[in-house]
Amino acid sequence: MNILYLSCHEVLEFDELRMFLTIPGVKVMPMGAYFESGKPTTTRPGIKLDYKPEWVKAFHRILENRKGIDHREHLSEELLDCFDTIIVMHNFDWIIKNQEVLKGRNVIWRDIGQINEKNDEHLHRIKELGVKLIRYSKVNNYDCKIKEDALIPFCKFREDFPKWAGGLKELMTTVQSIKFRDKNCNYLRWHHMQRSIPVRLYGTGNEGTENSRGIPSYAEMLTHMSNHNACWYGGTYPAPYTLSLMEAMFTGLPVVSYKDLGWPSEINDLLLPEQLAENDDDMIDKASAFLDSPPQKMRDISECQRAMAYRNWDSVRVTEKWRQFLNI
Repeated sequence: MNILYLSCHEVLEFDELRMFLTIPGVKVMPMGAYFESGKPTTTRPGIKLDYKPEWVKAFHRILENRKGIDHREHLSEELLDCFDTIIVMHNFDWIIKNQEVLKGRNVIWRDIGQINEKNDEHLHRIKELGVKLIRYSKVNNYDCKIKEDALIPFCKFREDFPKWAGGLKELMTTVQSIKFRDKNCNYLRWHHMQRSIPVRLYGTGNEGTENSRGIPSYAEMLTHMSNHNACWYGGTYPAPYTLSLMEAMFTGLPVVSYKDLGWPSEINDLLLPEQLAENDDDMIDKASAFLDSPPQKMRDISECQRAMAYRNWDSVRVTEKWRQFLNI
């Protein structure tokens, strides 16, 4: 099977592309961050890809004719005829603006958890076009009447992650532009917590924010997750859960969060009750306890998180879900 993969999120794309490439007989051409075979992105290593010559020729003809617009809004029949399946990550425009050339093709819209009631009209539109919908979570941010065709989460490769060791008595937080996205990232909660708890903040757009430590490389981030005693998770609206939580859980880095993030989420299904704070003051108590708890207690929480991550997002399990859905 040949898959054309239109992506808008390089970190989600990284693992999903690698996952598809583990399936015998599957070839993928991404129109996203990894098109140049083997070239690293700003946050992840490159991915070796093998393209057929006719794919590359058709793609370059699109670039020549795009007239300044996003080339993913200007797909050609010549390119699409090369592929059995077209997967579109999140962006409705890439489907709607290409609806004529996509007619009669196997098109999949891939949810990344960033939709709300404002997107309902777009979901109805692409569903009417015959597009299949794949969500990554059972939780909807609003009362959506449109039924997905499948629930398939994003995956992680367990071998990518070091085992949690701990030892650094600080909380770590990974989030972008937290100070400027309070309603999306619970900045005020984090600000309240960090006045009492030692914490390090990683991620883009946090320059000038309290305790910001810049943007580590992927390898550095894995080391941080292995070494810190615990992680604060405030979510990102409207996503039911995010990559930073998945990666912390795969490492076994103990997470502290809230029973109610402020929007529908899976947090209560993913973490233990002792990891979930009732309010801001309870968060300070829980975070402090996590930094000073006996090592065995923290190892137990760490192993529980890793087991949960493997059950939900392990690459082998997720691959099987895709194989069943695509019938390959």
